[in-house]
Amino acid sequence: MPSKWTQDKYVAALKFSAAAHLDQKVPGSDLPYVVHVAMVAMEVINALQAEEGTDGNLAVQCALLRLIVYLGK
Repeated sequence: MPSKWTQDKYVAALKFSAAAHLDQKVPGSDLPYVVHVAMVAMEVINALQAEEGTDGNLAVQCALLRLIVYLGK
């Protein structure tokens, strides 16, 4: 089964998100916040396996970039 998302779009969105969250940590830990962002994206990627007719690239990019609008960046 072909992938519903592409690695190049994932990497571009992850880099953008990492830059936006550069100085943030996962609450209660010393982990960079981008770790949480990547974990959310992994959950979306997993869910894409069960969903038909979805735009995987859009779903993954939304998962990676979802808090940037909230941050105003």
